[in-house]
Amino acid sequence: MLPEQFGIGPFTISIFGIFVAFSFVVASFLLWRSLREDFLDEEIITFTIFIVIFSLLGGRIFYIVDNFSYFGVNLARWVLFTRFPGFALTGAYLGVVSFTTYWSKKKNWDFWVLLDSLTFALLVAFLIGDFGLFLSHTLALPLKFFLALAVLVFALFIKGHFRKFIWYKSGKPGFVAASSTAVFFLGNLVLDFWVKGGLYLEMVAALAIVFLALGALYQRSEREIKEDIAALGNFLGGKFVKK
Repeated sequence: MLPEQFGIGPFTISIFGIFVAFSFVVASFLLWRSLREDFLDEEIITFTIFIVIFSLLGGRIFYIVDNFSYFGVNLARWVLFTRFPGFALTGAYLGVVSFTTYWSKKKNWDFWVLLDSLTFALLVAFLIGDFGLFLSHTLALPLKFFLALAVLVFALFIKGHFRKFIWYKSGKPGFVAASSTAVFFLGNLVLDFWVKGGLYLEMVAALAIVFLALGALYQRSEREIKEDIAALGNFLGGKFVKK
């Protein structure tokens, strides 16, 4: 296990901070590589910079709100990240989705194509960040590292197969983002509940993200809810009602 931080002259550097910076570099490259055939390099770079900014802002703001009893109305604690660290994964994701929604409308880019590409980049970023936490922090963190790895493998698999799924009638982009998001945040919710116990704002937000992702997945499938309810009723009737 590495030390949480070390000093170089007057500067103190966090091991986790190094891995976070590295994760942003790798994720940015993956996002550019995924989008370069459809969009201009300059616009991809601009989009990526804003995604980084909004993920940091969203993660920090959500963490402050979730721990307001500690931060209070002390602006120094809000801003001085190195002295008063804290970052919420759900807030970061909400920041990313919010800016992606704005950007896709402004530039007329396909929101779901963007979110599918972002999903892989974000999962790799989470994977690298979790590994940094594992090296410098607590024994519970390897579980989240393996969760991110499992969801990344899941996303890579369904990327090449989701259009073959009979259930997903439309074949539209968005399946990878919605399904991977639901699995990832559900897994994080279970781990947080197991480690922390109780129910916290971030856990409630994670549960909301799971339901929203599943709802978006169903909406993208273009299935008819009335038909599905009728089919379910017929199935249950055939199962439990004697003819």
